[in-house]
Amino acid sequence: IDVNHLCIGSEGTLGVITEATMRVHPRAELRRTHGYLFLDFESGIQAMHECVRKECVPSMFRLNDPDKTSLSLAFKPPSSRLSQAVAGAMKTYFRMKGFDFMRACLMLTTFEGSKAKVAREHHQVSAIYRRFGAVDLGLSSGKSFESTKYDFPHIRDFLLDRGITSDVSETATVWSNIVPLYRASTAALRTAILESEGGVKPWVGCHISHTYQCGASLYLTFACRQQHGREISQYLRAKRAVQQSFIDHQATLSHHHAVGTEHLPWLS
Repeated sequence: IDVNHLCIGSEGTLGVITEATMRVHPRAELRRTHGYLFLDFESGIQAMHECVRKECVPSMFRLNDPDKTSLSLAFKPPSSRLSQAVAGAMKTYFRMKGFDFMRACLMLTTFEGSKAKVAREHHQVSAIYRRFGAVDLGLSSGKSFESTKYDFPHIRDFLLDRGITSDVSETATVWSNIVPLYRASTAALRTAILESEGGVKPWVGCHISHTYQCGASLYLTFACRQQHGREISQYLRAKRAVQQSFIDHQATLSHHHAVGTEHLPWLS
């Protein structure tokens, strides 16, 4: 451990931490993370908003769009032949229910507290989700997420060593603007990567993990194969496109990653 990092805040540029007060609370008696499958991203957003309206908000919402859903499912650990057979039967069931796996979205929802509180919240939230066409997948998706969620930050460096650029940009907006902002910003990212010098095929995914009475955050992840000798310009073109889209569509410049040199052109 670098001891300097324990006492110096903001890389030493803004001050030195001399004292800290910690807030603690009892560990929850029970914590369960369920996976739910929605027909599309929009219905998942509507379900989240309804939960906020009804003041029935669990410990965690995490709604993935179709591309982020595919990425999350790719992180599932290898399964047995029996599990694969069960998964195949489930896919058939979902197709019969009208699910298109090119549009379907995974919602991870965590309930924690006493056993009675968890049971009550799970019942209330699941009832709201069902109104918007969701199916409860049980605990397996949640267990997979809990076991791999800290792997994602390491992927960027792993990919950089293999000629692939990846990064994130996040924002927040009011509920009525989430879908237009999502569509515009993901389109801006894909176009910027495709039209960069020697344009390459982009990958763009998004998830929502923070909700409020007035709105929610959008967390975009993007990746593409690097163009040799043009890596920085290729990256900056994509980053600038998505940040400009946030501003053009009346959203915040960032959500929880704060600001830095890459955001300077938009601060005024």
